[in-house]
Amino acid sequence: MKIWILNQYAVPPDSPGGTRHYDFAAAMASKGHEVTLIASNFNHWTKRDRIPGKKVYQFEKVGQVQFLWVKTAPYWQNNFKRIWNMVSFFLRTWRLPLREKPDVILGSSPHLLAPLSAWILAKHYRVPFVMEVRDLWPETLVRLGQPPPRMILKGLRLLERFLYRKTTLLISMVTDIQAYFASQKIKLPPLVYLPNPVDANRYRILPGAEGTNVLTALKEMKKNGLFVFGYVGAHGPANDLETVIAAAASLKPEEKIQIVLIGDGPSKQELEKKAAALPQVSFFSAIPRQEVPVMLSGMDALIFSVHPTLESTLGSPNKLLDYMASGKPVLCAASLPGRPVEKAECGFPVAPQSPDQLCEAMRKMASLEEESLAKMGERGRTFVFKQHDLGMLTDRLLEALNRITRKGVQV
Repeated sequence: MKIWILNQYAVPPDSPGGTRHYDFAAAMASKGHEVTLIASNFNHWTKRDRIPGKKVYQFEKVGQVQFLWVKTAPYWQNNFKRIWNMVSFFLRTWRLPLREKPDVILGSSPHLLAPLSAWILAKHYRVPFVMEVRDLWPETLVRLGQPPPRMILKGLRLLERFLYRKTTLLISMVTDIQAYFASQKIKLPPLVYLPNPVDANRYRILPGAEGTNVLTALKEMKKNGLFVFGYVGAHGPANDLETVIAAAASLKPEEKIQIVLIGDGPSKQELEKKAAALPQVSFFSAIPRQEVPVMLSGMDALIFSVHPTLESTLGSPNKLLDYMASGKPVLCAASLPGRPVEKAECGFPVAPQSPDQLCEAMRKMASLEEESLAKMGERGRTFVFKQHDLGMLTDRLLEALNRITRKGVQV
């Protein structure tokens, strides 16, 4: 089967960002399928082109996966230039330098222009169009209190409904998407729930494995007797890191607790200002996806937080799966659907936006014996490898795609 996947932010493991589609594509390629990932050459995290030059389209083979990098407008902040970046990706993916007709085309959110482009391509080639919802747009923007202007919001709502009507199959990471469709009075198309996968091979850390200067800093912290809590991921309004900073402000130096925040995002500068007088908080830049496992291995415990208005829209957050797969205990400052941390008994739940509770939970976890921490982390690892196994979820995806291509469904 020839599969095209449009995700503007898709990246391979050697770049910062989520590798959901790379992982699925590599697993499908190993089973004999031809998968092409169509993504922006401009990386959202590094703010640089992956392949320098003026060419609009450039191919790159990463392992068994073929990427088609599309040149898009650069941006450095969440302003009109980022909107133009999305639009430029959309305009340049109507026609692609791919000669062979695909069997199916998948377009992935968060923004809706990538699925719209996938629908246009699917209509041109007369093949099934599959929409994937990783984030509910524009609903997420509304819940964060950052809705676009009224007319643009109305247009996005109409586009959202249009795409849901046109998709042959809806793939969702959002666990309660049926409730969302009911609340918006939208007819639910054929649905497959497909959470983020975990590749167990990525977490087999060899003794003596080295990372970047961040790992060196972590080792120095441990030498100084500090208990290190880590966070690896985006620094934006959705991540509610303000609560983490507020919790850190209550910690005393003699408690020997250090909080390490790794990543970038629109809130990072403001967070650094708030933590400027807090030596117990350290910031580091985003790291490539392939370095995340070894980085997590250098920490004692991990913190997951999310803005409470988004809890019901989250399916399987990448960073939480990474945390659990690393075998480290987790402080979960969010009430997630399915309550995975509580179910796996791999950490402590904390009420969202509760700095005092989070601070007390850090103290409690830092006081535990190493054996207790290890057992807690191992329970999380066992749980996530069973529930999010890459091979199992790839089979689920292929079964769904085979079903619609066998029927000869067209848009």
